[in-house]
Amino acid sequence: MKDYGSELYKTLAIVLGLLAFFGAVMVLEISGDIFFTFLYGSVFGGTVYIIYLWFSKVLNALEENGNHLKKIEEYLNPEETNEKK
Repeated sequence: MKDYGSELYKTLAIVLGLLAFFGAVMVLEISGDIFFTFLYGSVFGGTVYIIYLWFSKVLNALEENGNHLKKIEEYLNPEETNEKK
């Protein structure tokens, strides 16, 4: 199985989403309106989280497709896969 690092991107999604949220809260804290500060921070952090999570899902699907294709190859050409090993 080829590892594209989907688990790493899942972790990055959480970490960067939280960093984006707290970063936006700290930057927007100057405005004084705490509700909109947390609202904008939540939107920005959530967007960063969703983007990285989506990318991790794409990488995970590529890993799974590689596994399925390898099983199909072994099923269709059992003698060739034994020679490769």
